[in-house]
Amino acid sequence: MVELSSDPEHAALIAQAIAPQCLALMCDVNGNHVIQRCLQKMDSSHQQFIYQTAFAHCLQIAKHRHGCCVLQRCLDHANAEQRAQLCVLVLSRARELMQDPFGNYVVQYVLEMKEPQYVHTIIQHIRGHLWQLSMQKFFTLADESDLRLLLHELLEGSRDADAGPLRIGSEQHQRNLRPLLFDPYANYVVQRALSLANTPEFEALREAIEPHLTELRGTPFGKRIQARLSRPGART
Repeated sequence: MVELSSDPEHAALIAQAIAPQCLALMCDVNGNHVIQRCLQKMDSSHQQFIYQTAFAHCLQIAKHRHGCCVLQRCLDHANAEQRAQLCVLVLSRARELMQDPFGNYVVQYVLEMKEPQYVHTIIQHIRGHLWQLSMQKFFTLADESDLRLLLHELLEGSRDADAGPLRIGSEQHQRNLRPLLFDPYANYVVQRALSLANTPEFEALREAIEPHLTELRGTPFGKRIQARLSRPGART
């Protein structure tokens, strides 16, 4: 029906009929496909009930198995104003969503828009919680100043770490980095850090990792970390 309703009057009747149950449909194993089809086929005037529901229940929808997919499609089909409003709502609860098995996909989707202001806002949510949040995309999309702050936090173990010169060979760096190196998920963050770090941060990371290499060789991911250490040269 949605696909074949080219008549605006018919589309309006369908929208009117399903609008009262929009939230339930968004989070239903079958109903979510109806909402997604409305986003694909209806014009913006008839989609407004979907966006009103998304604005009012953004967190609930983002944290739902099916709702998170609908919210991503909302971002795809939104006009500039709708997309900005949805992104602001997602960003306002970014750290909570990052730690949710479904909400994290919505945060990643916003990141993949590669809008500098969104990336910067999400990185501010990460700072001080970097050890708990092992999402590689933050490193990939960070600009140079934000990347430096995140790398300093990895080594110094504190949000308050500034981006000044790092102490190469610091025993504190070795202690701080050890739990991440041997964690089955956080080691990927270290690998990504090694891939993207500029020369000073790369050297500090290498000095902090090398004392653990013998022990790391016995782990499934030790070889990958060692390979990152032997890259031809750090980014300059």
